[in-house]
Amino acid sequence: MGIPSTDDEARRTRRNLQRSTCWRFPGVATRANDFTGAMLVLYVLGRHPSHGYDYSAALLEEAAQWNDVVALPMNEGRVSPEKKAGVEGYSGIEASIGMTRKTYMWFDLAHRLFPTARYITKGDDDIFLRVPLFVAHLRLLPRRGIYMGLYALSTLRVKDCSIDVLFMIGWCYTLSRDVAEALVSYKPLRRLAYLPYSKEREE
Repeated sequence: MGIPSTDDEARRTRRNLQRSTCWRFPGVATRANDFTGAMLVLYVLGRHPSHGYDYSAALLEEAAQWNDVVALPMNEGRVSPEKKAGVEGYSGIEASIGMTRKTYMWFDLAHRLFPTARYITKGDDDIFLRVPLFVAHLRLLPRRGIYMGLYALSTLRVKDCSIDVLFMIGWCYTLSRDVAEALVSYKPLRRLAYLPYSKEREE
């Protein structure tokens, strides 16, 4: 399971809450059990603007302590000042594009880094997951053609046009390995995901 998160104190607090609660269920592979278990949880982060697009000392310390942080070679988007951690609301276009890129990069990395993983999951840093139940559900699923999660419809305005877009709702969804591989091998999406955000691209 990859959990996109950000290098700030509010999100660090949420990561630590997960580490001290749901990631203590049996079956979670952590540093404390020498990474043995059915499910490995990794936090996926980019370089945050509040640290000059570098990794903070606090994040480096966190990564050394827990060994569950993946630092991606990308810059985070700036979050709208009105958005509060853990509260529903719009993060802004720059942060939304950054989260989408980070999620895509997670699936791209995970399918290569874990060649025997049957499923790859994306979660949120503010969920509580009953891991034994989640793993039991995965064991009942077919191994191919699986998307386990919700999706939603959103309307975007681009150059005075409305575009309806379906997207995967992110608090927790799982792709079977073949679906993850199909997602990351789709060339038009891959090109966009690895293209850094710039205001000019909105034009």
